[in-house]
Amino acid sequence: MGYCPCLTDWTEWGPCDGPCGSGYQEREREDPCFPPDVNGETAPPEVETRECGDKITCTPEPWGDWSECDAECDGIGQIKRSRDCSCPEGVDQDDEECGCDGTTECETCYGKPCSCPAEDAEWTPCDGPCGGGIRTKTIHDPCANTTEIETEKCEEISE
Repeated sequence: MGYCPCLTDWTEWGPCDGPCGSGYQEREREDPCFPPDVNGETAPPEVETRECGDKITCTPEPWGDWSECDAECDGIGQIKRSRDCSCPEGVDQDDEECGCDGTTECETCYGKPCSCPAEDAEWTPCDGPCGGGIRTKTIHDPCANTTEIETEKCEEISE
């Protein structure tokens, strides 16, 4: 008995199987004239495969500035920044394959010290004659990052 090709028409192309609207798709056709095997099974369909679709993804915007640290003094907190994400219709910004790979970032930060000893300098010598005049000292507070200059009047030494 000879082989008589009587292939059916190809089916419609199936959906793209990959992420973000791209990947591969298949279609098939049967050969009903192909004789069954010894177990009565018919031949599997002929399958055709092709690449399909353009990858459709979201576009992340640049990151914004970091927030201020939300920690209390001597504590641990977080700083955060975020960005916008422009997505075509039908694509979710949180999609692992097609989205923006996160629109918020957080990092650990540490609060300023609750108490910080000021660095107190020595008084300068009095600048007037006979021990009189004015003397000064500089006090630096590293917690507040400030510097304060104190002055006081010197008493003249009288004989």
